[in-house]
Amino acid sequence: TVARMFGLTPTSWTVSTNPLGLTVIVDGEEVTTPAVFDWTPGSRHTLSVPPRPQVRPGSRYRFGRWSDADAAAIRTVTATSATTLYEANFVAAHRISTRVRPDGAGTVTIGPASPDGYHPLRSRVAMSAEPVAGSGFRFLRWEVTSDYGWQGLVTHETHGTSANPAHTYAMPGLEYTAVFTPGPILRVESNADPVSVEIDGHGYRTPVAVDARALPDRAQVSLAREWIEHDKGYRDRFRSWSDGGEEAHAVSVSRTEDTILRLTVDVERRLDATASDDWKGNVLTTPPAEDGFYRDGTEVRLRAVAIPPAKFVGWNGDAAGRNPTTSVVMDDGKRAEAVFVLEAEELESGVAAPVSLQWRGDDLDSAGYYLRMPPDASGLEVRFDTESATPGAEAGLWVTDREMFRDWVHHQGAQRVLGDGVATIGVDRPPDRRPTAWFILIRAAESDDSEMRTLKGTLVAAITRDASPNRAPQAVGALDDRTLTVGDPGLALDVKPAFLDPDGDPLTYRATSSAPAVASVAVSGSTVTVRAVAVGTATVTVTATDVGGSNTAAALAFRLTVRAPATFTDDPIVPGATPIKAVHFTELRERIDLLRREAGLEPFSWTDPVLTARVTPARLDHLLEIREALAMAYAAFGRVAPTYTDPAPTPGTTPIRAAHLTELRAAVSALQ
Repeated sequence: TVARMFGLTPTSWTVSTNPLGLTVIVDGEEVTTPAVFDWTPGSRHTLSVPPRPQVRPGSRYRFGRWSDADAAAIRTVTATSATTLYEANFVAAHRISTRVRPDGAGTVTIGPASPDGYHPLRSRVAMSAEPVAGSGFRFLRWEVTSDYGWQGLVTHETHGTSANPAHTYAMPGLEYTAVFTPGPILRVESNADPVSVEIDGHGYRTPVAVDARALPDRAQVSLAREWIEHDKGYRDRFRSWSDGGEEAHAVSVSRTEDTILRLTVDVERRLDATASDDWKGNVLTTPPAEDGFYRDGTEVRLRAVAIPPAKFVGWNGDAAGRNPTTSVVMDDGKRAEAVFVLEAEELESGVAAPVSLQWRGDDLDSAGYYLRMPPDASGLEVRFDTESATPGAEAGLWVTDREMFRDWVHHQGAQRVLGDGVATIGVDRPPDRRPTAWFILIRAAESDDSEMRTLKGTLVAAITRDASPNRAPQAVGALDDRTLTVGDPGLALDVKPAFLDPDGDPLTYRATSSAPAVASVAVSGSTVTVRAVAVGTATVTVTATDVGGSNTAAALAFRLTVRAPATFTDDPIVPGATPIKAVHFTELRERIDLLRREAGLEPFSWTDPVLTARVTPARLDHLLEIREALAMAYAAFGRVAPTYTDPAPTPGTTPIRAAHLTELRAAVSALQ
């Protein structure tokens, strides 16, 4: 590549692989890449890859295609100077290496299951750790090591090190260790993992578990700060602890059983809504926010207001289009820039505009223009043809994505200097965004004398589009089935990882519900928000199209089950006033069996399957098996089982009390 950049044609031919170091077969002989050959120009050669996948420790590589898009495993090529590199690209897959510490304390399960233990590179996997039954061990945390010697978290953004199951990505050379402890733990969870907390002066990310033996009897627990701002534009604001404590408070650490704390925070997202130049206009937001932060999921209405004689052109950033009134959903940090123009004249693509400048000395003349860019534009070609100019007349030509200050630009170097002849500029669309408009400025160059100078010409600005065929997006992932309860705040799914555009174009996402009366859907960017409307099932279909929208859309679907909220007879059960009834046990059984089915478990085999009012007496074993069935559901969902009053009740001694049923109802509702 470097040789060709400097006009030198390579005189040898290279056969390589991605990744390097794999095996290819050249003219019947196996070679390790990269391999260089001194072929005779015009000679023909056979290239192939071994028929079976190539394996390195912990990694497997299957042939995909050659660098020129040829997918044939065996091919014949002719040695020409036009192509001097042939690269075989392979699809990588890696094993997820796991350990348990101490040995024999528990087991680790990887999902989704793989028949040969390999997972595609960067595919998302879940790791679940379970202690050996009856051993007394508790899961504490995950640790990860690599062949390169560094240690770190299982993930950086998704959750803390004590999540179970934990989510990570298949990468080479990584080993995950599930750490268990034989004693009680202090576990801190949050409604918005990961949240930064401090426990006994040390910083963690939720969920986090700490060995109780390493803590004092009264440990200080707090949100790391009342406000935590992050690079992505969000912050966590303290609302409450499950034990009713203040934002920073001491918690009693049990020496006999696990201590579980749940932190509730309000997640707020930053909106940076600005004008391209504040003296040309401003942006109004509804509802307003003093410091630019909004509660997660808030829909914010934006209105661009121009200050005459300026006028609004369009939006840049996370807001798009040319309507001065638009909206964004705050499911992430967002930026919206309203672009205004004051002195520039709008051009049409490919339509010539006459330019005439006249100036003397440093009293300089200029002409400003702008061209709105459609979503499928790949760039802009600007051409200025000089028709006439006085001797010594020169001017600068600039193209940027915002209107320029004409009294400043002459201090900067122009991209082209105009005189007699033609000046051209080609501008590519930035890969990470789509400017709403390109601005063009032609400005006279200062002279040392007072002679009058003129320059006339024709300006043409034309939008360019990719010449190569626009390929359709692809579905590269899966959307898991989901369950919601009527009254839930809604479910926000980022579907971007499930789709890929082979051309690298940004994708536009849409979603539909097969039963809007059961579930409604809304889309903002790549986030699909699903809300439960009524009990039932619905199929949610998500489609992705590229910006051109001319290709077949890629589609994925998942099944959404909407269940009724957990309501109970005699809610609340009043100690000493509400008698214990058979229906109280029956309702709990029904709810727990529903949760077990959702977790992939069989319904529980209940003692006295049918409890008849005023016939079947409520017994302690009915209560204990409800706890057992619920604990199994908690484990299947990767949650820590609840703790109870009277953790070890004795038949014939411990009476069934209202508190027992109230705790079970709360545990069922928490799992939903």
